[in-house]
Amino acid sequence: MAMPIPSLLLKQLYTFASLKNLDSGVSFSLKNRLSDATLNGLARVSIDDQVVPLKSVWLELGPGNRSRPEDLKAHPLDFPLR
Repeated sequence: MAMPIPSLLLKQLYTFASLKNLDSGVSFSLKNRLSDATLNGLARVSIDDQVVPLKSVWLELGPGNRSRPEDLKAHPLDFPLR
């Protein structure tokens, strides 16, 4: 079940000033400042109320390490506290 992230939590996850315009779209960083967690799905991404198609979304997990949102169900990602 998809659950929106409350703005208070999102403010703690989003890395301030990380939003960048790219030729291919945008990028931004999230950092877990809350508690160890596991990402097991991504239901929706929207920016200014515009939904971004998930087929256009990549999760950059480090240099040369990318994943697609649909891969999270079969291969959940650890999202440890940092």
